[in-house]
Amino acid sequence: MATDIRTKIAALLAKAESTDNVFEAESFMDKVNELLETHQIEMHEIRASMGAQKDSDPLGKEKGTTNLYASIKWARDVAGALAKYYGCRFVYWKRGNHFTYEIIGRESARTTFELMLPFVISQVKQQAKRMHMIHGVNTLAVWEREVGQALYVRIWNMIPKAEAHRADLGSKALIPVDDVQAFMDATYGDLKKSRQLKISYTLEAQEAAKRVSINVQATGRGKVKLLEK
Repeated sequence: MATDIRTKIAALLAKAESTDNVFEAESFMDKVNELLETHQIEMHEIRASMGAQKDSDPLGKEKGTTNLYASIKWARDVAGALAKYYGCRFVYWKRGNHFTYEIIGRESARTTFELMLPFVISQVKQQAKRMHMIHGVNTLAVWEREVGQALYVRIWNMIPKAEAHRADLGSKALIPVDDVQAFMDATYGDLKKSRQLKISYTLEAQEAAKRVSINVQATGRGKVKLLEK
């Protein structure tokens, strides 16, 4: 267990020091400090182990930690698109009034997704509140749904560019789809796919979705690059 924690902290620290994005760096370092304090581990212990760990980016799965309410389906849909955008996969189950989920992919991709998901959801809510104040008409919940759906479409349109960007970097962390699918098949068996979404949003919501910051991460030795803000 101790080795697993040190590996996780080392991976987070490497991400914090390789990104040019201030928000990502602060988020990663906050988590690093939290884990160091919780497990009473010294930073120099992590530094000593990073030489052996820096090239390690294992394929695996982990339980998601972001709270996704079943009543806010747009957040679940955005999460699925965002996971693929970052190079991992999103599997969910409805449990009462919440969606529980797991993330499958490289450790660095899973970590980035988990750190960015609440930030992206928060931005959607902020943009919805802004649109509600400016235009009124719809309720705040309707604006959130429309901005969320518009963002969902925007992310899916950005995925080919993100995947091409990772391929251009030549990172060893790029996983062929068949490998990810094989891992998922072995872990979950037959999964029921989501139904095709009924998408509906206004031009105003589409413009608001464009203001949500989305960053593509490149795993392995390459630095985190910003494709779009």
